[in-house]
Amino acid sequence: MTKRQLIDQIIGINRSAQPAFLAHFSDEELSDYLTHLNSTERPRMHGDPARFRKYFENCPVIPALATRSTAPADDAGDGFAQETEVAEEPFAQEEPVESLLV
Repeated sequence: MTKRQLIDQIIGINRSAQPAFLAHFSDEELSDYLTHLNSTERPRMHGDPARFRKYFENCPVIPALATRSTAPADDAGDGFAQETEVAEEPFAQEEPVESLLV
């Protein structure tokens, strides 16, 4: 593979890489870097997912905030979607700090 082809493939994966910067490296170094980039695209957890369950057993569950649209998007035909309404948080209201300072 030519140096230009290596650089084009690297930029295809790492869009922040600058061609002028990559041109300073040898063909072998670019090839090694491309191999590294290709290896990062593969999934890391292989085999039975049950093997990895122990790593996530004690993780707290974080509730997601549900959203629902208050109106269909772009009702007015002005190109802007309507605002969305965020559901109330599932946490209890805390007492004001002033009531604790008595």
